[in-house]
Formats: sequence, structure tokens, C-alpha cells
Amino acid sequence: MRRVHIPEYILKSPKSVVSAFLSGLFDSDGYSSKDGNHAGFFSKEKHVLLDMQFLLRGFDIHASVKSRDAINGNGYKYVENKLNIRKVDIPKFRE
Repeated sequence: MRRVHIPEYILKSPKSVVSAFLSGLFDSDGYSSKDGNHAGFFSKEKHVLLDMQFLLRGFDIHASVKSRDAINGNGYKYVENKLNIRKVDIPKFRE
């Protein structure tokens, strides 16, 4: 079984490496609202979001991780895990 995770070496890497890693994650699977007031990331794996939250704190960017039960358009029930970056930290995030 495949285990999705952020490798330990990324968690221990210099800021330049962490920044490039996070940038790649958000460029591929992150989201930002049209007005630029919201940014975040969805993942099936909550522990991935908690690791991302930890990495963002290294840049003084505060994010919350929340989970909720959801139902898709086909009636499939799942747990939605979401990382949200605080509005006041979005300018730092965009740097």
C-alpha cells in the first residue's frame, strides 16, 4: 500500500529547499481564490497537511488544518481535509 507523506529529509532541509518543495505542491494541487484572499490545499491524508502546516510556520505563515465529513456529487461520503492559510499571511505566502 502506498503511503503518502512528506519525506523526513524535506522536514529537515534548509529554507530554500522547503520553499521550492512547498511551491511545487501548491502549484500542482493548491488553490487560491480569484480575489486573492484565500489560499490552501486539500489532501486525503491529514498528516500531510499537518506536516505542511509545520513547514509553513518556518516562514512565519500560519495555517489551520480542518477536517469535515463531505458528500460528492455522486453521493460518495468522504472526509475532506483542508489546510487554509490565514488571510493576513497570504502576502508572505506569495513571496
